[in-house]
Amino acid sequence: MIRSRLRASLIFNLLIFALALAATLMMFTGFDLMGKNLTLTATRLEAFKLFTVDSNVFAGIASLLIAICEIGALRRGEYRIPVWARTLKLCAATAVAVTFLVTAGFLGFLVEDYFSLYLNANFFFHFLIPVLCAVSFLCFEQSIPPLSIRAALCGVLPTALYAVYYGINVFSHAENGRVSPRYDWYYFVQGGVWQIWIVLPVMLLFSYLIALAFWGSTGRASCKRSRFDSFCVSTCFFSRLRYNSNDHFF
Repeated sequence: MIRSRLRASLIFNLLIFALALAATLMMFTGFDLMGKNLTLTATRLEAFKLFTVDSNVFAGIASLLIAICEIGALRRGEYRIPVWARTLKLCAATAVAVTFLVTAGFLGFLVEDYFSLYLNANFFFHFLIPVLCAVSFLCFEQSIPPLSIRAALCGVLPTALYAVYYGINVFSHAENGRVSPRYDWYYFVQGGVWQIWIVLPVMLLFSYLIALAFWGSTGRASCKRSRFDSFCVSTCFFSRLRYNSNDHFF
């Protein structure tokens, strides 16, 4: 069972890496797979100003690293994922989950065509890769012992680092307390620069709650498996004891 989960995780991680690489190249070169789309897109190095791109590139790198660990584990017959790799994947899953939820619950209602946010590279960035990351982490990358609470705190780091960059960008392009959408591409402070002091803490808290949910799932899953393993060990023990007793009397 553990071996099959590890193999499934390996397949998911290699797929996530391949999709992240392909989507990044699509965004970087401006390649249109599903028709022309100019909503929340950029080309060349400008693409990396978007948290969408940064979080998915990070997810691709994290998935590649964890896939390498899994290949090594399968070869050695250990069937365990290192804690640092699982923590890295939690950070990546949290980052792309933020992208997924902010797009679906906020940005989609600010543009004329909701589904324009899911065209071309953004289909992979805003939907497919976040879903695959969540499924792989929640279903196939749980192991004993569960991650410590520090993993949830680490999950906020990608959002926190981008928040620093976005805040500097907003203040450096502010004029009379306002920022052009050209520099406020996520429309967070269109009511005034002062809104940044509300938006950033809310985003950090939002990110932490997502990371906490991922972290909490590792504990529950590990406890369930731990109880199951204990039950199996107890069953084997009493079966062996009964067998020895029967052997003694007969």
